Amino acid sequence: MPRLMTRSTHLFVSALVRYTLSLRAMSFKRRDRTLLADDDAARLRATARSDLYALGVLLFQLRSGRLPHEASSMGALLQQVATQAPPPLSTVAAGVTPALALLVGRLLAKRPAERPADAEEVAAVLRALALPAAP
Repeated sequence: MPRLMTRSTHLFVSALVRYTLSLRAMSFKRRDRTLLADDDAARLRATARSDLYALGVLLFQLRSGRLPHEASSMGALLQQVATQAPPPLSTVAAGVTPALALLVGRLLAKRPAERPADAEEVAAVLRALALPAAP
């Protein structure tokens, strides 16, 4: 069976798992607006799932080299985040596994209830992605 990840990808995913587990312990006084979830943009109560949306933006950008939503102004960006679904990761980045594309898609879901329940759930998926295939 072929290996699912190279060593550098494994190290990267391991770092993401550690980062994901620390999300709940972090408190951001100022958020980068490119990481805003639509619930943040609409001034709804931000939750841990808003932070998971931000992780989805980071994963999308790290894997594709671009943001899920791009616009020439902050107003246009917030409008896109609120009204448009991002493109599937697999359509903008080559070689994305279906499991990673599904995870990023879930993280970027418009409705917070459709995102993973918590960072532990995300970490479990990332750990599974990081495991080398059995010989």
